[in-house]
Amino acid sequence: MGDQPRSLERFKRPCAARQGRRARRYRGRLPLFALGRRVVHHRHRTGGRRRLHRLALTRSVDTEITDEFQQALDLLSVATPPVVFVTGSAGTGKSTLIDVLRRELDKNIVVVAPTGVAALNVQGQTIHSLFQLPPGPQPRAKRIAGAAKEVVEKMEVLVIDEVSMVRADLLDAVDDALRLNTGRAGAAFGGKTLVLVGDMHQLPPVVAGAEEQRLFEEHYESPYFFSAMSLRELPMVTVTLTRSFRQADPEFIRLLDHIRAGTDLEDTVDQLNHVVEEEMIPEETRLVLTSVNARARQFNEQQLAQLPGEIWTFDAEVNGDWLDNESQLPSPAELRLKVDAQVMFTKNGEEWVNGSLGRVVQLEEDFIEIELLGDEDLGQHVFVERESWERYRYQWDEKRRRVETESIGSYTQFPFILAWAVTVHKAQGLTLEHVRIDLGRGMFAPGQAYVALSRCRTLDGISFNRPLSAGDIKCDPVIQSFYRSIDETRAGEAA
Repeated sequence: MGDQPRSLERFKRPCAARQGRRARRYRGRLPLFALGRRVVHHRHRTGGRRRLHRLALTRSVDTEITDEFQQALDLLSVATPPVVFVTGSAGTGKSTLIDVLRRELDKNIVVVAPTGVAALNVQGQTIHSLFQLPPGPQPRAKRIAGAAKEVVEKMEVLVIDEVSMVRADLLDAVDDALRLNTGRAGAAFGGKTLVLVGDMHQLPPVVAGAEEQRLFEEHYESPYFFSAMSLRELPMVTVTLTRSFRQADPEFIRLLDHIRAGTDLEDTVDQLNHVVEEEMIPEETRLVLTSVNARARQFNEQQLAQLPGEIWTFDAEVNGDWLDNESQLPSPAELRLKVDAQVMFTKNGEEWVNGSLGRVVQLEEDFIEIELLGDEDLGQHVFVERESWERYRYQWDEKRRRVETESIGSYTQFPFILAWAVTVHKAQGLTLEHVRIDLGRGMFAPGQAYVALSRCRTLDGISFNRPLSAGDIKCDPVIQSFYRSIDETRAGEAA
């Protein structure tokens, strides 16, 4: 695939597989040879019918309510400050907390995110779609039409996930839209409670080109959300999540904390280079993380071309209203695979999670046999059918007096991407076991090295294509100052 987005209009038809001539239709449920093996069989909904429903949470209802989760619940249940910032290092349960808030708070909660993929991950809407904002810098708020207007009026809590990627001008536009559409022009964010979730040490907002950079320098101290004019007079309460659900090794966590904050870098880099051993990682089970999309795509295409046999191309199916942008897809619209191709799952299942690696064993039109490559499931075979992702919008249910979600479109495809290599950006939010970090000429954006390193569960699972240097670790001093101010405020309150 190229970098330019292509229209998905031609995929609004039944899923198909092509292998030179039309592949035969497999009419059974699963092959007989699958009996007696651990098989996962999923059904998907292919219709475009819209329906109103409560969100089915992606995590278990038995999720542990940690003390830190309880702190956030108490804040939003009782005191309800105007702005709550939920932060924490990678793997501390920020996304899980969003599910907990949805489940435990008896309030009308709306969850949004800055990108289509991030919105899919939290079963919410993009910021632009909910508030009907135009793309580009300094979007101008307008009167919201249709069902979204009632949602904006009735919601009590607005949760913005992946706030590290939200620009200051976009947050100001949200403030303007809420003031304009709630009849409360004098109240910040229309009097709604704002919950901002994210780690500012991870991927930053995009400022495209010199013109946008000039606009920001004229109006804002930085592109980050906390420079928004709408926040200047508002008190912000911070909840910091500290318990790591991804890494268990205290030494690894300590090194990651130094990389994240940009402290003791020379010593930290020396320790990482000393500990990381490339030969400890089997080549067939590792994933290359690179900062450049073209580099990941080229590496995957080269590896696929080296495999013998024919390429199978699986077309996606689009129903209803879906984002017409291939860069926002969870799996390619045209998925090209061969036997022995390395793939990464892009959706959770019963036997795998989003980010699990596998090797293609068998290709059929209606299912694909995958050998899992994780440490705990190495050699296990699963049979995978197409999965569907739903695109949601919020709707006010007058009868129940609640904000609900409505499915307005679905995207159906096998839940894989080619995965000899992926970008650091695509790996954000994932937990991986074996990664080879392609440092190339260095990481070009703040937070990239930290995101790459923190994807892995253990130090033993990391290798570099060259020794790590302190120059690879880019930390924005503006972010460091922001977190210092949070620490100083907390220390002052404790004194």
